[in-house]
Amino acid sequence: VMGCLSQLEDDRFFLEDLTGQIQVDVSHAATSSGLYTENCIVVAEGEVRKSDGVLEVRALGFPPAESREDTRNATNFLDFIGAGRLRPKDIERMV
Repeated sequence: VMGCLSQLEDDRFFLEDLTGQIQVDVSHAATSSGLYTENCIVVAEGEVRKSDGVLEVRALGFPPAESREDTRNATNFLDFIGAGRLRPKDIERMV
């Protein structure tokens, strides 16, 4: 599952995406190298416990990196930060 790692309640972590959130238990998760912070995007592998509905994470990592061009094509040039669309010549100057 891929989502944003957040702490919606004290001492409880959640994975969130555009469709909702699920509480996660990362206390026994194996992690890849990197810095895990609140609001970072992660990929979690595990199972949902039937007893309480919490996702018990076995492995936690980061999504694979991709080029800026691949991201722009996959998201139809979505403006993530509200800065407005850049003209092609502005983009060329930034590269």
